[in-house]
Amino acid sequence: AIPVIYVDVWRAGCSAILIQKQPDQWGNPVAFDQAALTNGKPRAFIGTAISGEPIVIDHEKEHGVLIAGASGSGKTEVFVAHHKSMLLSGIDPVIYIIDLKGTPQLKRLKSDCYISKTRDENDTVIPDIKTALNLMRGLVNELSERMECYSAADCDNIWQYRKRKNANEHPIVLYIDELAVLSRAAK
Repeated sequence: AIPVIYVDVWRAGCSAILIQKQPDQWGNPVAFDQAALTNGKPRAFIGTAISGEPIVIDHEKEHGVLIAGASGSGKTEVFVAHHKSMLLSGIDPVIYIIDLKGTPQLKRLKSDCYISKTRDENDTVIPDIKTALNLMRGLVNELSERMECYSAADCDNIWQYRKRKNANEHPIVLYIDELAVLSRAAK
């Protein structure tokens, strides 16, 4: 793992800005802290703060996460730690990965759907934007239907719905690496 500096901007979702460090400043790798997780709860360990405390995202409170940083700042390491947390959490998520660079670490992660690069008619490698956008359109439709169901059950989100109505409702976890590429292509 690549140690990074986190500048936390919490509560209106969850954001982390990763500041790139030079390799001679990396220090020791941050070990994954499974003790920071709670079985059956949507919590994710993503790193260790400068103070030494684990940084844990509680998805019952922070539904979305945005991780920004320059190349080499540790964004992929945060993805990997978050992904591992979701698999170990006991919440049985459906995992989608849109990886427009084809990052080897992300290719190895367990997912229900992985979208990466493709080749055009000239055998040139290009990001598979069309498939990624189709996946996202489908997710928007599914999430709209879910929200109608949650609302009808007098619930504000999936976590309330799981407690009150259906403990087996699968949370959806979507990882998008290179969101800027996808955003530009979507225009």
